[in-house]
Amino acid sequence: MRDAEERQAISRFAEQALATIESLALPPTPENFTLWFMHHAGSHPALSQAIRRFEERQAGLTADEAATLHRSFCAPSDHLSEVHAVGERVGELVDEVSRRLGAASSQTRDYSERLSTFGSGLSGTIDQGELFAMVRELEQQTELMGERVRNLQDELNQSSNEIQNLKGDLANARRAASTDPLTGIGNRKLFDETIVREAKEAVASGEPLALLVADIDHFKAFNDTHGHQIGDVVLKLVANRLKRSVKGRDTVARYGGEEFAVLLPRTTLRDAAEVADHLRGEIAKSRLVMRNRGQELGKVTLSIGVALYRPGETIETCFQRADQALYAAKRAGRNRVMVEDALDSAAA
Repeated sequence: MRDAEERQAISRFAEQALATIESLALPPTPENFTLWFMHHAGSHPALSQAIRRFEERQAGLTADEAATLHRSFCAPSDHLSEVHAVGERVGELVDEVSRRLGAASSQTRDYSERLSTFGSGLSGTIDQGELFAMVRELEQQTELMGERVRNLQDELNQSSNEIQNLKGDLANARRAASTDPLTGIGNRKLFDETIVREAKEAVASGEPLALLVADIDHFKAFNDTHGHQIGDVVLKLVANRLKRSVKGRDTVARYGGEEFAVLLPRTTLRDAAEVADHLRGEIAKSRLVMRNRGQELGKVTLSIGVALYRPGETIETCFQRADQALYAAKRAGRNRVMVEDALDSAAA
């Protein structure tokens, strides 16, 4: 019975995905099918939240935007395979070193047994010729053992060097897996890992943890009017300004598309609002100019929502409050900061 219900649910999600693709006039690619299947199945809340933001815009969803969502939420990172490959090689090296040490231990036991045999032989009566032969064999065994030790040392040194190189490769792959390739700042994976860690630290220390969620105003207009290359320039500019404006344990990440998230540990709601307004002001000073033409492309602005993590709540709940504050800032005219307590006051 349960299997039949699961098959019916899967069929329903598949039908909904295909219907959505057709209604948006998107190409029926495997990537788009995966995107909308996951959304209708509810298996990826962050993806569904991002899609709802596009739906609130009431301007449809372009093929490029769908591709961006798929890359951000559905596509596996190439760097994860690099991490996996490095891990496998480290495992192979550990096995190889263990084998070499096992062989060396066996050779050491043989040498020890041979020495014991010589000792037993010396305890009896032997002539000069037998003594000479025993000493000669002892020299040969000692020389052979010394060569084996030197070879083992060389092999272990080589393995040690390779492990050090692999550690560097692993660190680079992990760093790349947590970095947004376009802007060079942290990606959603880094943000998700960091906010969980910082939330636990906030609960343990009793210190506040603030979250800013920022979105570039009218970003679609930049892409539609000037092309995606200019859109990429805008994303890089905003990321650079955000990164330069925070410090210490603060974390800046591109959460997806034109949305950014900033974590501010040990920061009160009021202080976080001041930081957010400073960031907003720094971005608002920016002007985009095409150098080859001297043409000004317009002003870049941010809308920012601010929320404070509440001990015991889920990360998703905290992010949702910041996201609601962000969209309140959008509705209020954009290029402004909205704090969650303002939403509470408005609701009251």
